[in-house]
Amino acid sequence: MENNEFVAVFMQIVRKIENLDLFAASAKFSKTEFRILREIVLENEKGNEIIASELSRRIGVTRSAISQIVNKMEKDGTVKRVPAPNDKKIAYVRLSERTLAIYEEQCKQADECLSKMVSIYGKDKMDAFIGSCKEIIAIYETVKKELSENRK
Repeated sequence: MENNEFVAVFMQIVRKIENLDLFAASAKFSKTEFRILREIVLENEKGNEIIASELSRRIGVTRSAISQIVNKMEKDGTVKRVPAPNDKKIAYVRLSERTLAIYEEQCKQADECLSKMVSIYGKDKMDAFIGSCKEIIAIYETVKKELSENRK
């Protein structure tokens, strides 16, 4: 396969994987909203809270985009902003009371979909696939760094 063909196929695969919808058509939250909720829940499980700028960094979208999404989610009653007790310029983003149950249901849908995929594809093959993807990412990061250093 030529490099141009390889790049085209590789980008198609990346896009398709990125666009996988692990949720049923009845999902309450968009993929981005779900990722935001996931980050909030992960922090809560550690006993921590999270602010919008950290959500922006983790999800890889601009602060402005996160602000717009969080505003919409706050208006919908999905999340709420709570001022930090020691710094009024900072607001934590928290789940509303009703959101956790909906989030957990959507997690179950994703888990069911992934479980079926793994049962069809095979756990060993899935582990190997994930390992290969991690290896490709590590190689990419190394090559990118080397090329960047060579251009200096």
